[in-house]
Amino acid sequence: TLVGHTWTGGQVPRDITVDPLGRWLLVANQGSGTVTRLSLNKNHQLPRDAHTIARMPSPTSVLFTEDDA
Repeated sequence: TLVGHTWTGGQVPRDITVDPLGRWLLVANQGSGTVTRLSLNKNHQLPRDAHTIARMPSPTSVLFTEDDA
């Protein structure tokens, strides 16, 4: 069920993913060359507070990997 829309903090969102702990939604904004982080809070229905965490030419995906260290 659609509950609303939120700003991704950039242009042309290409990929989204949730961090393994479920705290953040990361968005690869291909058009603006940014990766943004939006907070996920069980008290709010929509992700909010978009912050740019990386800049790069045309990001297309966001992946998490396991730390083997």
